[in-house]
Amino acid sequence: MFADIREMDIAIGLKELLISHGFTLDALLETTPAELAVILGIDLYVAKLIHLAAYRRLLEKDQQGNSMSENAFLLQSYFS
Repeated sequence: MFADIREMDIAIGLKELLISHGFTLDALLETTPAELAVILGIDLYVAKLIHLAAYRRLLEKDQQGNSMSENAFLLQSYFS
């Protein structure tokens, strides 16, 4: 259930914090960085880094499969 969170490129402590609050990748992507900062009690800057890492993880997952979701396709151009 939390495999995607564990695979994100962020500090282990942040992964543990996300998991302890029950965040999955989908839930994380549906939460704004501002909401995430309040929920986790962290700085907005850190929440933005977590959010960015979540989008990168989504792209990685789509690249591992043969098909790419519409959102991932749009994000790929953003990160390229």
